[in-house]
Amino acid sequence: MPDARNPAPPLLLMTRHGRGISDERYLEHRQHLLESVTVPSLLAQTDSLFIWAISIEADMPAAARARLERMVEPFGERVLLTSKHLPNTAGVAALTRRLGLDADGWVLSGRLDDDDAWHPDGVRLIRQHAGQWLQRQGRAEALAMTFGLGYEWLMYDLEDRAASQRRGHPVILKAIIHPFQTRFMGCSVFVLSQQDSGLSCFAATHPQIEALFRERGHDVQVLMEDHPMWLFTRHKQVATNYLHGPLHPLDLDLGQICALFGLDHDKVARYIASESEFDYLQPDAIRQRNELATQLGALRQAVREGSVTNDAETGARLHALSERLEAVRGNVLSRPEGETPHG
Repeated sequence: MPDARNPAPPLLLMTRHGRGISDERYLEHRQHLLESVTVPSLLAQTDSLFIWAISIEADMPAAARARLERMVEPFGERVLLTSKHLPNTAGVAALTRRLGLDADGWVLSGRLDDDDAWHPDGVRLIRQHAGQWLQRQGRAEALAMTFGLGYEWLMYDLEDRAASQRRGHPVILKAIIHPFQTRFMGCSVFVLSQQDSGLSCFAATHPQIEALFRERGHDVQVLMEDHPMWLFTRHKQVATNYLHGPLHPLDLDLGQICALFGLDHDKVARYIASESEFDYLQPDAIRQRNELATQLGALRQAVREGSVTNDAETGARLHALSERLEAVRGNVLSRPEGETPHG
C-alpha cells in the first residue's frame, strides 16, 4: 500500500507504443508483449500512485487502438492515451500540470518500454527513495535514479541474422535469462525535479542521463536492491543486440519468471508458442527511421528554443525530413520483393 507519510509525488510513467510504425503486423506483435508482459506487471505494483501515459500515433489503426483501450481499461483514470510526443521535457511538464501530479512543485518521471516489466515493488521503492531524498539536508536541485540490477530475457530460440550473414551459416541463439547489472537502462530511468527545471526522464537519451546530471551538479543514485528490479525482454523484433554480456544463465522456468515480475503466465506462454508467426525487423529500415526521427526532433527543438530561425528555408528542411521519415516508417517488417525468409 502507498505510504501516506511519503512526500514524493505520484510517478508519471511514460511509454511509447507504436510510434513511427504503421505496419499492423508489427503492432500486433508489440501488443502481444504489452498485454502479456508490461500491463500485468504494472497492475501488480504494490504502490498504485502512478499515472501511466502511453504515447501513440493519432492515426493508429482502429483495431490496434481498440485492443489497446481494452487492455488498459483496468487502470481506469490512472492511464492516459496521448498522441503527443512524450520524449521531451516540455511535454512532461505539460502533462504534470494537466494531471496535477506535482507535489510542492516536484515532479517524479519515469519511463518503461512497451515490452519490459518491473518487479512488483518498483513504484513503491522508487517513490520511497525519492521521498527520502526530498527530506535530506544539503541535497542538490534534482535527482536521477536507476535500479542497477535486472534480468535480460531472450524469450525463445531465434536466429541472429546479422551473425548468420557474417559467418555464412545460421547462428541460433538459445532462450536464456541472466542477471544484468547496468545503469540507466531504458526501462530504469527516473528523475525527480522541479516542474519548470527543464529536467525529466527524457532530458537526454537514457545512456546520457547520468552524465548530464553529474555535469550540472545534480544527485545521481544507483539503487542496488537485493533482488532484480526490471525485466528487459529480447525477441525477434528488437532493433539492437539480442544479448548483452557477460552471460550467467539462471535456471528459471516460465512460471518463476512470471511470478517474479507479475507477468500473465498464460498469455506469455501463448505468445512464445506463436512467435513463428512474426517476422524479424529489418535493421537497415530501423536504423534509417531512427536517424531521421532524431534529425527531425533536433531541428524542431532548435526552432522552439530559437537557436534556428523559423523561416522558409527551415520550413523546407522540416518538410523534407518529414517526407523522408514517412517514406521509411511504414514497413520495417516487409521484405524486398522476391526475397524469402532465411532458413
